[in-house]
Amino acid sequence: MSKPLSVLVVDDEPTIRLSLETILQRAGYRVMTAERGAEAIQLLRDHRFAVAVIDLVLPDLDGLAVLDTARRLQPKCRCLVLTAYGIQEKAMRVIQEGAFDYLVKPMPVKEILARVKHAAANYSGPSG
Repeated sequence: MSKPLSVLVVDDEPTIRLSLETILQRAGYRVMTAERGAEAIQLLRDHRFAVAVIDLVLPDLDGLAVLDTARRLQPKCRCLVLTAYGIQEKAMRVIQEGAFDYLVKPMPVKEILARVKHAAANYSGPSG
């Protein structure tokens, strides 16, 4: 039996971070969370993730900086960028920067799970 895939959730809003953690754990993923970009980068250095859900606006670093670091440290990790700002130009830039997908909050639970599942299905690295 394979180990559950690991997901990193990076969001400075406690309610969103906890909600995503709970939703993803119930779906069978192993979840780690970070409130700040620097904390996320340390987790990316210390652990392997199949998927990272990264808020675009963080208190210490821009989410794009976390995305860039994730892509350098873990090129197989599929990064989903999460934001409350559904601006098409931002979405295009995030995808150009290497994000696997772009999520606008609030998003229905079923949609979040479908997007994470799709990203995880495209992960080609080792479990966890």
